[in-house]
Amino acid sequence: MSFCRFAELVLLGLLAGAPAGAAEVLTLARVRQLALADQPQLTGQSAAVRAAREQAVADGQLPDPRLKLGLANLPVEGFALNREPMTQTMIAVEQMLPGGNKRALRAARSSAEADQLGAELAARQRQIVRDASLAFVSLRGAQRQLALARRLSRESAIQVESLAPSLRAGRSGQADYFAARTMVTMAHHREVELAALTGRARAELSRWIGAAANAATPHDDNGMAPGAPRPLAELLAAIDDHPEHAMSARTVGVADADVALAREATRPDKSIEIGYGRRSRAFGDMVSIQFSMDLPLFPRDRQDRGVAARLAQRERAIAIREDHLRVMGAEIAAAWSDWQGAAERLRLVIAEHVPDARARVDSALAAYRGGRGEMAAVIQARRDELEAQLLQVEIETQMARDRVRLAYYDFAGDELAGEAP
Repeated sequence: MSFCRFAELVLLGLLAGAPAGAAEVLTLARVRQLALADQPQLTGQSAAVRAAREQAVADGQLPDPRLKLGLANLPVEGFALNREPMTQTMIAVEQMLPGGNKRALRAARSSAEADQLGAELAARQRQIVRDASLAFVSLRGAQRQLALARRLSRESAIQVESLAPSLRAGRSGQADYFAARTMVTMAHHREVELAALTGRARAELSRWIGAAANAATPHDDNGMAPGAPRPLAELLAAIDDHPEHAMSARTVGVADADVALAREATRPDKSIEIGYGRRSRAFGDMVSIQFSMDLPLFPRDRQDRGVAARLAQRERAIAIREDHLRVMGAEIAAAWSDWQGAAERLRLVIAEHVPDARARVDSALAAYRGGRGEMAAVIQARRDELEAQLLQVEIETQMARDRVRLAYYDFAGDELAGEAP
């Protein structure tokens, strides 16, 4: 699927999923759209592709002819133009004719380079979408954690206010009051920490979408744990079609073109020159035609060495391509393993960790209200509950990040299915 089709699908998804008048809300689809719009990296790479295409046309043409002007056979004594019959004013045109099929091969080489640059452009487009998506997922995760810390901070402040009258009346001990104060301080400290993390995440997002990173984000938490990706075997089987691998494969195409050009170097270049000599009126004018050509007399130490050098470069390009396949396969397998591990951790947190933490809060609170427990136990249980909730958000964010990483390699869908928040 072409990049134009990919961009169209992203735009259609944005229009279908966003309500009217909500364009200012920063969603993942919006981030992807903005990341590809007015992107300096893509602008520069597109210019490189156009340059290579233009160069391919130029390389297929004959070299420019050469104009020659001069004097021939001018006598040194007197420098007279009409004393010697061979003295003449010369004008000539010389045209070089590349030997063999060099013109077409040079054009093919530039076209192969343009294809390589085009593959780099397609790969860079997907990389930008991936990196912008990862930055947005990190921002949403930090925002959700910050919201939890702020809620705890508010609750703790209310708790301190409620304990102050009881402390003055002697119904509560100082230990309970200062334990509540400690909780407020801890919650505020965590709030400041997460606020800084949110600011950093927003700054990283601005790397890809500029000032639009400051726009509001959705208030809901839907989509933080998107659906499962395609099976690992299918993702690995689709590596050959991925633009990032095509970038390496196109390098081999350029190396093939270099080899063909090196082999054609044994075909000598030729030139033809047509000249006109104007002499004195007493002698009459003259016309000359000359042919010249290169003489590859020592191909073993020159042309053959050039072919061997290009073949070695081609071998290197093939080795890099194969190594790149291994790198991509390892990255896919690692992302898949990370996603599976995060999914299992999230299941345990939701099914056991968070409910148990909530139950401990209820139990400690009931004991305190019944006069059988201390406020310190309630505060510790509430702190543990916050940590459990923060852990859940952290894992959901990591799952979303792993899903975006896998979507980058899921070239069959090309629209980066399985969106994060």
